[in-house]
Amino acid sequence: VVFKDLYNSNEDQKSLFKRNNFLKSKFQPRMVFNLDPSWNSFEDYLLAVTSKYRIRIKKAQSKIEGFEIRSLDADEILAFDTEINALFEEIISNVSFNVLKFPEGYFANLKRNLDDKFEFFGFFKDGEFKGFYSMFHGTEELEAHYIGVRNKDNKKYKIYFNLLLELTRIGIDRGYKRINFSRTAMEIKSSVGAIGEDLNCYYKHPNPVL
Repeated sequence: VVFKDLYNSNEDQKSLFKRNNFLKSKFQPRMVFNLDPSWNSFEDYLLAVTSKYRIRIKKAQSKIEGFEIRSLDADEILAFDTEINALFEEIISNVSFNVLKFPEGYFANLKRNLDDKFEFFGFFKDGEFKGFYSMFHGTEELEAHYIGVRNKDNKKYKIYFNLLLELTRIGIDRGYKRINFSRTAMEIKSSVGAIGEDLNCYYKHPNPVL
């Protein structure tokens, strides 16, 4: 039995799990970008970063000139289901441990059921599907969901860095207080402005011997 991603500041919660003999552990920190409330546009964000980093951003953005980045509806997502799974499989091939496997039509079903609370963006170049990123829209927090991109395309076009910038743009434009970039790739996410946030994981096996 596992309860994950719980705040360390909740003393009642910690006490409850301790009384019930749960063990506590931590995963890799999730990366959260607290947006400056004075930023009204992506340009405000660019003005707030150092000139060196601004040059890096502009250089990365130049790599995807000529790309079309657009939000897809459920039918469009389903039409690209095979490509989506292939791109995601390439992403998880880079990690040492993974237990995730998408059911057929996973992203399309999210879109159908959550409507505007879930959004899926595709990267297209000359009509070819090059990558994707997805997100959940909360009240104050924009939460990044799964992404997909080929390694060779990422090296050539800096797609991963650009999708982080696109998430930042959307977060600012829609007035969110923060963006939850989730886990992994901590270094590149911190370069955008995200900081690590530790969350507790509590676990217990029903069999006390185990």
